[in-house]
Amino acid sequence: MSEPCDLVVVGHGAAGLAAALAAAEASPGARITVFERTPQSEAGGGTRWSPANMRLKSTSEIVPGFVEDMMEASAGRGDAAYFRRLAEEAPAAAQWAERNGVSFHSPGYYLSAGPPRIQPVGGGGAIVDALSRSAASAGVSFRYGSRVQRLVLGARGAV
Repeated sequence: MSEPCDLVVVGHGAAGLAAALAAAEASPGARITVFERTPQSEAGGGTRWSPANMRLKSTSEIVPGFVEDMMEASAGRGDAAYFRRLAEEAPAAAQWAERNGVSFHSPGYYLSAGPPRIQPVGGGGAIVDALSRSAASAGVSFRYGSRVQRLVLGARGAV
């Protein structure tokens, strides 16, 4: 890569796209590039193929008992502080995704006896597509078919 970047993100799944877009929002004009080993038509990692069910009643409300349910599911070995923080921040993250083009609905078919869930309309692929569009609109560059094998540090620790 010859052009300079302020931030390089490796991977075009939900996490990589969220990192690139959040950085672009926080630092308008920053030179951000996402590297993805697959062609654009296949990009998205596991997110693209996930139904992306979320244990939220809506984009503004977590399901009651979430932390307790996660501790039970992990047989008490989970990190309660992590689950509490996830519960606190999940609605804001879902609302951020919604502001960036992800539409949500409540799939009525999903485990009717279980807690409510929301899901992006179109599943995980909708997350990838919406965040990709928002990131591109924010000035993020994409390099598809670019396998990152190692990061080379230069002067002063720059990659």
